Amino acid sequence: MIPVRREVRHKFASFGAALFGVAALLVLAYALVIEVGSRLVAGLAQALVLVPRGIVWIAVSLDAGVNGWAIAGRIASSAVAMLAVPSVAVGLIALELLAAGALFALRTLLRNEALRESKEMNP
Repeated sequence: MIPVRREVRHKFASFGAALFGVAALLVLAYALVIEVGSRLVAGLAQALVLVPRGIVWIAVSLDAGVNGWAIAGRIASSAVAMLAVPSVAVGLIALELLAAGALFALRTLLRNEALRESKEMNP
């Protein structure tokens, strides 16, 4: 093994870490823009079709004399059936985990800020 100075090893390690970070950012950007973006556009297009249909369905049902609770029950059963789809369930779980992480980070930041303010008030 060739002896290498510590500074050189540190520079190579820093360069490798930076290269890895750039590669990770490129993969993340691809995943967000191409994969998630296309699904969001498809979902938006589907929503633009389904929302007017739902409004028309509710209006026709009310005009035909259907009970409001029957309409609410139909909407609830459709929502539950939608949650049974695995991709929707995984998406909701991912959003919940993201929200939990954000709440934890916010709590940590607020706790640190409160500790800093109490140290400033009581030196």
